[in-house]
Amino acid sequence: MRGRSTEQEQIGRLLADGRRGNSGALLLHGEAGIGKSALLDWAAGQAGGARVLRVEGIESEMELAYGGLHQLFLPVLDLVDGLPPAQAAALRAVFGLTADEVRDSFTVGLAVLTMLSEAATDGPLLCLVDDAQWVDQPSVDMLTFAARRLRAEGVVMLFAVRDGAPGATVKGLPGLLVEGLDRTAAAELLTGLPPYVADRVLEEAGGNPLALSELSAALTPAQRAGRLGPLALPETAAALRGRIQDGFLEQVGRLPEAARLVLLVAAADDTGSLGTVLAAARELGAGVEDLEPAERAGLVVLSGELVRFRHPLVRYATYRSAPLGRRIAAHRALAGALGEAGQPHRRAWHLAAAATGPDEAVAEELERVAEWAGNRQAMASASAAYERAAQLTADRDLRARRLVQAARKAADAGQDERCGALADQVPMPLADQEVAANFARARAVVELGYRSPAAAARILLDSADATGAAHPEATASLLVDAVHAAYSGGDAALMAEVASRAPELPVLAVPARLFGDDVPGALTALRPLVAATDEADTGVMERLLTGIHCLLTGDHPTARRVALGAVAHCRDQGISGWLPTTLDLLVRAELALGHHEEATARGTEALRLAEYYDLAHRASHLRAALALPAAARGEEDQVRALTEEALGYARPRGVGRAAADALWARGLLELGLGRAAWAGRRPPSTNWRRPGRSSAIRCSACRCCRTWWRRRSGRAARSGRRRRRVCSTNGPARWTGPRSAPWPPGAGR
Repeated sequence: MRGRSTEQEQIGRLLADGRRGNSGALLLHGEAGIGKSALLDWAAGQAGGARVLRVEGIESEMELAYGGLHQLFLPVLDLVDGLPPAQAAALRAVFGLTADEVRDSFTVGLAVLTMLSEAATDGPLLCLVDDAQWVDQPSVDMLTFAARRLRAEGVVMLFAVRDGAPGATVKGLPGLLVEGLDRTAAAELLTGLPPYVADRVLEEAGGNPLALSELSAALTPAQRAGRLGPLALPETAAALRGRIQDGFLEQVGRLPEAARLVLLVAAADDTGSLGTVLAAARELGAGVEDLEPAERAGLVVLSGELVRFRHPLVRYATYRSAPLGRRIAAHRALAGALGEAGQPHRRAWHLAAAATGPDEAVAEELERVAEWAGNRQAMASASAAYERAAQLTADRDLRARRLVQAARKAADAGQDERCGALADQVPMPLADQEVAANFARARAVVELGYRSPAAAARILLDSADATGAAHPEATASLLVDAVHAAYSGGDAALMAEVASRAPELPVLAVPARLFGDDVPGALTALRPLVAATDEADTGVMERLLTGIHCLLTGDHPTARRVALGAVAHCRDQGISGWLPTTLDLLVRAELALGHHEEATARGTEALRLAEYYDLAHRASHLRAALALPAAARGEEDQVRALTEEALGYARPRGVGRAAADALWARGLLELGLGRAAWAGRRPPSTNWRRPGRSSAIRCSACRCCRTWWRRRSGRAARSGRRRRRVCSTNGPARWTGPRSAPWPPGAGR
């Protein structure tokens, strides 16, 4: 561990805190071979009497929902029986120990937190998550959920992730960049080499400890003597990683054939279970004795019932170096072993890895895996299973249906970009109207998330027209999504157009009447919608639109209650991609009631989630919303930073509501700082258009509010008190009560 004093000091402090009963978490990140795994090993060695739980991500198995969580808790599975009944049931379900569905991902997170606490009952616990980018996303989400909530349990969690690698993302934890060793520390790792050779290795390794070790170990006797040709070492940094792999390959290549075979099975396996590996290896003619040469060479570590590679790159080199036929045989053998062990979901993925062409039987198994994962709120894993099933499907229409399902699950998981990539693979034209309707939704998700809300609404509206009366449920769902997209764009005329297609539909009856100057009729139509939000089977879009309708009609307390229910619904159902949107609705209800502190707290959480899922569209709305209470507090720098980002996204894409809120916040700031003349010259503007003259509808950009704004600003300017903050409660610092909302009383948002 030469040259790692800074990293060791920080990890050592966490371990010391753990021994004192405090908890903490740290994310180690850096390039491949930089020493992250070595730091985790060092931490395990420093743990003393602490219990150590460890999970290592495996690239070929990262789509197995909750596989990483199961691997981590395998040594302490008996603790599940002592959990609260709901938490125990949730863990048994996600581990596939029961056939129950998981409807509440929040309970799974609490179960993980409780498991960690229970494991630390008799002393401190060290939890190590290596190669987290290759751990399945549901497991990573639950582990980081727990890590962010640890306080005084004596649990220390260390995550290691390779920078730039595709796969699961770990966010929300304090990070430590692990960089290359300095030249002095690096030189200490090279002994017995002539100066010229050592200098060449130092130059090419760039401080990467693994590169230093493997490049020097792979040198031939002639090279060690100093006879190096120009191609003896890699010429570029990009080639260096291949050279590191070559170092491992040379070591693996020296093993007997049977040892290489059982090592390949271990590399293809994701469980780390020695029993599973040996059961599969026996089908290929190898046994436990064949692991001995690999163990003696230090390539694997055997402990109890587990097999672990010395370094993740050893696993990668072992797997990638094997011929395709042997890899297929290893996966088939593992599928057989896992089938006998009662693990059908892992079996399906290994069968898929062994498939070389369309295979409907395997595709059907993967579709069942997708349904299983979806029922356990693992939407990303469900999407991956649908995608692989589609790849193994020969029938064109069936492949299209599975790809559309994969895209929709990706959207539910907050993976809008991936949703678009999957939608682009769907073969056209689509014969089935229901599949076509779902395809339109997937396209609209991408359009709304990255480009134009109005275009998203038009896509949905056109699909609804094409679907027609033959599929009333699909048509209704498309129109509901379309009216939400129109609202996001701040286009009331488009909302009215969409609602006019089906004014008899309850969720569309409100805008149809509201924008038709029938306010009493709108309020009457709204009442049953509000009542329906108390029912568990009400969908997230119906909840969202009901809350929006409450805001538009000025019923802010009810809007807040509906929004709270929508947020809880998203958490319970594991549809994390919608959570920032429902939190956005709650923020606007809190703002309308003048609850600025609550709005700021909710908005901050929502913005963090939107950034986590790369939901740039929703982030623009949230930045604009957060700018409003910041303006009320007179935080000039914060307001300008938030509104510049919001407007930079919203203006070119026609996201009218976000643009209006951002400009409204700027105007409030100027008004509060005594620059009322400027505020009066720059009223908020957007593409929000009211088709009727209903006085019940007001927003930050409508004619009613602009008139109020100019009058307010004009009075302030005529007063001559340019430096005095102007507001209904004598200054932004006092805008904290329900009477201090930063817009006209009763104005709907």
